[in-house]
Amino acid sequence: MGLTSNGRLWLATCSRALLLAVPCLFALSPAECAVPAQQGVVAPNLDDGPILQAVEFEGLSTFPEDVVLEALGLEIGRPLQFMQREQRVASLFRDYGLFVQRIAPTEVPGGVSLIIAILEFEVDLEPGFIGNDSFDEEKLREWAGLLDRSELYLHEADGVVQRLMEGYRRAGYHFVEVIWVASDPLPGQRVRDLVFVVREGPKVRCINVQVTGNDSLPDSGFLFWKGGLRQMASPKITGRGIFSWFGSVFVEEELRADLVAMRQVYRDGGWLDAEVQLEPLEFNDRRDKVSVVVHVDEGRKYTVASVELVALEIEVDADGQRVEREVPFVFPKEDLLAEIELKSGGPYDAARRNHDSLVLQTYYGERGHLAAARFVNPGQANGFRVLEPEVLLDPVKAEVHVLLKIVQGQPRRVRSIEISGNTHTHDDVLRREISILPGEPADLEEIKRSLQRIMGLGYFLDQQDPNHRPPTFRFREVPNEPEAIDIEFLVEEGRVVDFQLQGGVASDSGLVGLISLSHSNFDYTELPSGLFATPGEIYRREAFHGNGESLAIDLSPGSRVSFWRFSYRHPDLFGDHFDRWGAAVEALNRDRIYRTNDEDRTHLKLDTIRRFGQGDLSLRFGPIWQRIKLEDLESGTLPDTLLNSSADTTFMGLGSRLSWSNLDNRRVPREGTYGYGELSYFGGPFGGDEDLVKFEGHFEQYFKLAGLAGEVDPVLLLEAGAGVAVPFGDSDQAHFSERWFLGGSRHLRGFEFRGVGPNEGDHPVGGETMVYGSLELRWPLFSTPIPGTTQRAEMFRGGPFVDLGVLDRDAWDLDMDELRVSYGLTFALVRPIPISFNLGWPLRDGEGDDLRVFSFSLSLR
Repeated sequence: MGLTSNGRLWLATCSRALLLAVPCLFALSPAECAVPAQQGVVAPNLDDGPILQAVEFEGLSTFPEDVVLEALGLEIGRPLQFMQREQRVASLFRDYGLFVQRIAPTEVPGGVSLIIAILEFEVDLEPGFIGNDSFDEEKLREWAGLLDRSELYLHEADGVVQRLMEGYRRAGYHFVEVIWVASDPLPGQRVRDLVFVVREGPKVRCINVQVTGNDSLPDSGFLFWKGGLRQMASPKITGRGIFSWFGSVFVEEELRADLVAMRQVYRDGGWLDAEVQLEPLEFNDRRDKVSVVVHVDEGRKYTVASVELVALEIEVDADGQRVEREVPFVFPKEDLLAEIELKSGGPYDAARRNHDSLVLQTYYGERGHLAAARFVNPGQANGFRVLEPEVLLDPVKAEVHVLLKIVQGQPRRVRSIEISGNTHTHDDVLRREISILPGEPADLEEIKRSLQRIMGLGYFLDQQDPNHRPPTFRFREVPNEPEAIDIEFLVEEGRVVDFQLQGGVASDSGLVGLISLSHSNFDYTELPSGLFATPGEIYRREAFHGNGESLAIDLSPGSRVSFWRFSYRHPDLFGDHFDRWGAAVEALNRDRIYRTNDEDRTHLKLDTIRRFGQGDLSLRFGPIWQRIKLEDLESGTLPDTLLNSSADTTFMGLGSRLSWSNLDNRRVPREGTYGYGELSYFGGPFGGDEDLVKFEGHFEQYFKLAGLAGEVDPVLLLEAGAGVAVPFGDSDQAHFSERWFLGGSRHLRGFEFRGVGPNEGDHPVGGETMVYGSLELRWPLFSTPIPGTTQRAEMFRGGPFVDLGVLDRDAWDLDMDELRVSYGLTFALVRPIPISFNLGWPLRDGEGDDLRVFSFSLSLR
């Protein structure tokens, strides 16, 4: 009985599909094998297939035939199915270790018969390990890739050996050897005992790395302040050091990567012909220590012979090939060339190339031509791009001819602004920080500034969670509107509710205890569903959350300073969005022990707040009431300014503060300006016991020093301030508690807290006039990656500083003979708990000053 045409199609299809599956199964391990569906083959209806009359297996000895038939989806007397499109063959290999070598269909009366040749792979159901003295079996199984399965086929053993050796070598066992042995096969069985024998050898440490020939980039400096080739390359293999007395663990793979990094440093610096080669490794007799010698052949440093700039448009032709077509410049070419740092005759280095890419992106971005990298689909977006430049080398002259290529994109306008991720924060809390509006031309710098304001809120940051993603933004193209974009700001709710119960010590405050409850994104209208549900709903941000208000309650007993404080702030009373009005109230009591006396200060302030625009510029003003008690005066000679001050004084008046900030991050600023001027008027028509006017001005400028370090840029901080306290009316001097003082961990480090003269005897008297300044370099010493970004977060920093300050007894006078200057080193733990440490020494001090080399504070300054 012959087959129908449908039957012949079935027969050919099955044979062809299964034969296509064989090479895949042979190439892949059981865990990895997956046979893709055959392209272009459409199986007929299963019920139309020929009847399977018989199946004969060749090479099958371990498993019953009915088990294999079921695994393949075959049943005698039923239509020949398509074995479920080859997946049955793959599962047979994966589940049973049976490899289908050949399928031979034959026409028989009533249907078809199959001859299936099977290869049974030998397997160990539980491989063993011996000789692994330094690591347990679980670690070896992890390296071998056997954590999720126990069985191992013998043909995989060589791959396991390779992975085990790689794991050992990554741990420093440079001389490790691994072999495998298996028991003799038994007739009729495919299970064999497999054992991996490990000869670990010694763990090797690198005790010295010597680099020769790096004349242009010599290693210099000490401790954290080092320069030269090795500092720029950040090698993993470093030899003995201050934190590795026994040397660094030697991993040859990391050493090879270090050589690549050194070569890249030279290429980035313009030494395009530089070669970095490893000399033969020198091991000691025990083979547990190695010395590394790296030789550098720098070659000549290339300079720029010419720079040209071209604007391109990228198209795809009919053959699908990418075609670059030159187009006119949107902006004057001369203006663009004036912006870049690559100049004829100048060095050809990566810092200038990166600068030029950024400055061109900024130039176009400010004018609406947004960077394609910021789009959801950057490869398809018609945005601004800096393409890989064409560089023509002249090795004889050590010069390069550079052709910079850009894709200008097109100008965009903003159609809409979207916010996502603010699951518990009201939209308007974020929108009032965004200074670009729908319908306006897209300005990349203004968009970035809006992002900085959102980050500055602190609502979407979590210093305790290293996996928390900071806010960012991206662009979406609008279908059928090529000139329009949607801007999406992406945030993730952060930690805004803090309950702290902690203790500590600070050089200015002594032993400190703190019980603190704060909520920086408070909403008094979002009430909990019930009394007992309150704690959980607050924790889940479902209650009292989302309107940008702030609430803080602090209680802090201490050895020198004890205080309690309550504060509340509402940022937008009338929902104005821009140019908004807010309010704040603060009540505080602080008891502080000074050397000469104790001071008990009770303070109450109610402020009206006016924020202009998005709030970069703000004004706050309102009434102030405070009562100051001077108690427990020290016996002996005390300053007249203290003795002439009332022991119980009430101040009543009006305060105002005008502030400006465009810092990129309010907590850990790296760039921008912050400043304020504060005026307080006590007495006169407001009553109280003292007539006094106080003014203080403060200024901070942060300069990001891009390109000087690794992934985190150093920061230079310039800080300056001045203050004056002017008595009037019935008051002939400023009350002792309202005078200015310097010294401690904040201003004039290297001096004791309130330890700077002018002095009367052994006691500083403070001043009615104050001027101070500081210059500080903040160099990143340790950083960690920020998840989901290419950025890194600074964890620990340090650097030198110079402080100066002067106090004068009288208002509006400044005696420069009272100038004090100090210098030193500062270190700060930025995350997770801010702590700063200072080592300061006076360059200029005065008679009677109290000095203090070491100071520290539970803050970043």
